Amino acid sequence: MVQGRPSRGKAPVRILHVLPRPEATAVTRTSQLLRIFGGEFQHTLWGEPEQVRRIASEAGVNAAAVDLPYPEQTRWQPGALHRLAREMLTHDLVVTHGFAAMTVGMARTIFSKAYPLPPLVHHEWDHQPRITTAQRRRRNWYRRIALGRAAALIVDCEPVRQRALSDWDQPPRRVHLVPDAVDLAAFAKRPRPDALPRVVKRPDERWAVLVDAGQDPAPGAAAVSALAAMPGEWHLVRAGASQGERAVADAADATGIIHRVHTLPANLPLAALAGLADIVLVTGSHGAERAGTLAAMAAGKPVLPLEGTGAADMLSPANRQLLAGQDRVEGALAALSGDESLRRRIGVDNQQRAREVHDLRALGAFYRGLFDSALALRPRPEEATAR
Repeated sequence: MVQGRPSRGKAPVRILHVLPRPEATAVTRTSQLLRIFGGEFQHTLWGEPEQVRRIASEAGVNAAAVDLPYPEQTRWQPGALHRLAREMLTHDLVVTHGFAAMTVGMARTIFSKAYPLPPLVHHEWDHQPRITTAQRRRRNWYRRIALGRAAALIVDCEPVRQRALSDWDQPPRRVHLVPDAVDLAAFAKRPRPDALPRVVKRPDERWAVLVDAGQDPAPGAAAVSALAAMPGEWHLVRAGASQGERAVADAADATGIIHRVHTLPANLPLAALAGLADIVLVTGSHGAERAGTLAAMAAGKPVLPLEGTGAADMLSPANRQLLAGQDRVEGALAALSGDESLRRRIGVDNQQRAREVHDLRALGAFYRGLFDSALALRPRPEEATAR
């Protein structure tokens, strides 16, 4: 247990989690933290109601919810910033995610001398919205001020760390590079052939599983086209949102392989999807792509991101090498579908990298130490009285 002092006698430490607008990486990290610390702390979630319910349900813990407008809506209003500061007073630690929650950091910076506010741990993910140069400059300026009194800034990759040090003017001691993590134990056992709805994997079948969390139907249709060039034992199993379902069905019908294409609902367990796959294809938002990639690595499977290479830094060198060249997806699928030993070798390398870099146990150990250090920064009772 984190050894921070509770606020009242032996009362548990109270943590306020300010969630981002739906972004898979932050949602996953928050769920992991709630599972790791469970009943050790009292958790309060501040975000959109459906998001709050989902995270609490996935983590299997009881958590309160803040009944106030999302802080992003009050970014420039002094009175609203004051209300944010007062909301923080009832907690021992504040954990925030993304630029939308930066208002909380600004409230803490402005009112930290007026109130005994708890320490703040902020997260930034490698998700860059399409904004103008002027907007980016304003955001950089806002971050510099809002993070000025933060206890720690957590980033998930080296490019964000570099932005934190240069554009946001953060001291190196405050910035921590903490990669995405996965519970390797959840992927240790191979799932049953009928573990997924609507489909059963036969012994003579090979599956390319597409984890499709995007809004663009094009990647799914492209995956069908690539499947048409693969041997007949290969099937495409797509799990994802309904937006791309029609495009996938049309492409499968046009190429005459509709019997080899199977569409499943979204939000299925990644352990079952990756465990039954022979090759994993991922697409979607930055966070969703990285979550699918990490699941495939934990299951010991080769991974092909269909859009860009946003998750390539996570992969083993052998898997990254497959992604070189203009026809990287088609070429990689051709190479992998015809070479079982290559699939196995890359899968083993990915799984080893997941153990070394992305183990959930290491994530838990890091956050225990971080929260311990942050909680030590809380104002002492005599300081609070003086204010």
